[in-house]
Amino acid sequence: MEEHPTGELSEREREILALVATGATNLQIARALHISPNTVKVHLRNIFGKLGVESRTEAALYAVQQGWVELPGAGVALPAETERPSPAAPPARPAPIGPLRRAFFILSTLALALALWLPFPQAGQGRAPGDDFGEVAARAPLAAPYSPGASRWQSRAQMPTPRGRLAVAAWQGRLFAIGGVGEEGVTDRVEVYDPAQNAWTAASPLPTPAANIQAAALGGRVYVPGGYGPGGTFLDVLQVYDPATDTWTLGPRLPRPLAGYALAVYGGSLYLFGGNDGTGYRADAYRYDP
Repeated sequence: MEEHPTGELSEREREILALVATGATNLQIARALHISPNTVKVHLRNIFGKLGVESRTEAALYAVQQGWVELPGAGVALPAETERPSPAAPPARPAPIGPLRRAFFILSTLALALALWLPFPQAGQGRAPGDDFGEVAARAPLAAPYSPGASRWQSRAQMPTPRGRLAVAAWQGRLFAIGGVGEEGVTDRVEVYDPAQNAWTAASPLPTPAANIQAAALGGRVYVPGGYGPGGTFLDVLQVYDPATDTWTLGPRLPRPLAGYALAVYGGSLYLFGGNDGTGYRADAYRYDP
């Protein structure tokens, strides 16, 4: 290999070449030196050009020959048969680890420790699919008091029934708060908010109490598919509300029980995405044309 004066490489290029000789990847080098992987690639091209090499192996060998990096076992020669070790000679001390290699090993150790410490979800273990849909054991603490001027949010009349995991739909200037989980568990309550009057009124309750639901208004009706019912059941019902008559009816059942899904109205149809059917989360998508 052609000899090259060490002045041809910059300090940064020598650092990168030293890490290449340890077997580090471009990503590991980038993390150790706090630079981007693309920057590492650019430096490696420059190094290859200056050294007249075509591979990382050739570049690493050159670094070892120049003494820029010490590899385990490098430079240890077997004694000749006629030579005997001097009794007075002190035992050889291992070569010190350079600061760059020390930093690389420390970062690698920390990354491994972090990976072992973080919990990993495993199939069939841990929480059951319905755990995220269960009833609330205790009422959550209230948020910090509202401070006028701190934001653009404004306090309005509170819901008559404290609850979460409910569905809300807008229709003709009113908001319909449907079902959810309250202090008594999964509820069938339906309450209507009038923004113009800043007031709530009660409406006919759901035929089947449900939580973890969505609601969508379409064609003068409010549709509430599926949900999580009392006793830990997953529902496949389609509950349909008529605001004009304050009555509920049942529509066609869902293909499977679902809760925690996403719901949208588009082009005169309802679209339902994902959800949990009691055995796990789904990637299904359904369209319903009333």
